Amino acid sequence: MCDSYRDGKFDPRGDEPDIPYLQIIYPGIVQVPGWDAARRTVTFPPARVITASKFVRGDGRDLEDCLWLMAAHDLDARAILDATQAMPKSARDAVRCQIPPKD
Repeated sequence: MCDSYRDGKFDPRGDEPDIPYLQIIYPGIVQVPGWDAARRTVTFPPARVITASKFVRGDGRDLEDCLWLMAAHDLDARAILDATQAMPKSARDAVRCQIPPKD
């Protein structure tokens, strides 16, 4: 395992992880010396799509991210399930199994 893992959690300030990891960044906070940001665009899928994708993988870190994304972007289960419509059936089924029940 790489040095980016501290106490079982990924620390993006370390080196590259050994497994795929989607890091959420927002325009304005990405500062890269010598890089002309005026000619670059940082884009990312809608939060509901990222959340659905993380539910498909379903490991502990992804599930924590999902709960945070749902709260931060005011997403409910319906929004996430709607985002799965273009996914294969096996992925849609995985999301249905992972989504927390309504309170």
